[in-house]
Amino acid sequence: MFEMKKLEKENLTIAKKFFKEIKFYMTKTALQGYMGEVFVDNLENPDFACVLLGRFFFIDGNPNNKLAKKVLASIDDYYKTIIANENWFEAIEDVYKDKFEIDYRYSIKKDTKFDKEKLNKLILDKSEEYEIKPIDKEIYKIIKATNSFSTNIKMTTDYEKYGIGFCAINKDNEIVAVITSNGIYDDGVEINIKIEENDRGKGLGTILSAKMILECLERKLYPSWDAANLDSVGLAEKLGYEVDSKYRIYKINRG
Repeated sequence: MFEMKKLEKENLTIAKKFFKEIKFYMTKTALQGYMGEVFVDNLENPDFACVLLGRFFFIDGNPNNKLAKKVLASIDDYYKTIIANENWFEAIEDVYKDKFEIDYRYSIKKDTKFDKEKLNKLILDKSEEYEIKPIDKEIYKIIKATNSFSTNIKMTTDYEKYGIGFCAINKDNEIVAVITSNGIYDDGVEINIKIEENDRGKGLGTILSAKMILECLERKLYPSWDAANLDSVGLAEKLGYEVDSKYRIYKINRG
């Protein structure tokens, strides 16, 4: 990346002052050295920092730094979404002109006290049409080898060591829904869920999410949730989460 210094695991603390106002917790997994890459403009006294993770590009710090717009302009085409606090909005829009779309995500509070009895009752509503299984080594290999909507899901690096997840399998022995940790922190995971279109509206999201939350609590990990849309917000609230706030993201279309 343009004149930026990549941090290694042993010096990630250099960037610890950044991203505290970024609502999406995924920066945390990069700053703790599990996934992604972290860059700063200066190793001695950094003025701003970037995180590359999945297809997300996070940036924080001083948008008036002389390198800021050059870095924004140099983002690889692979990274489709920019997430930053409002101080960066003007710089992002100035760099990308008419090649961006403003969208929104919903931050979910990170201090939920879950009702385990309620979550267990939600699991009992399971349809006989599906079998719910934990993602073991064999199922993990199947998910990585196939390319359906539900199996084309981001999973944390080194899943066999750190990952947690469940899937729903139909009577044809097809995986039609997956919930998994697509990020891992020292004290928690970031949840990601996908369900095949024909299998939606049958309670799979609720059942898989309830099982995932209970498994995380059993392991003393916090199940962090960030909602990409209002449907995800509704599911989160059904499970006991509370919405924090809506925040802006930039989807980049370079043509």
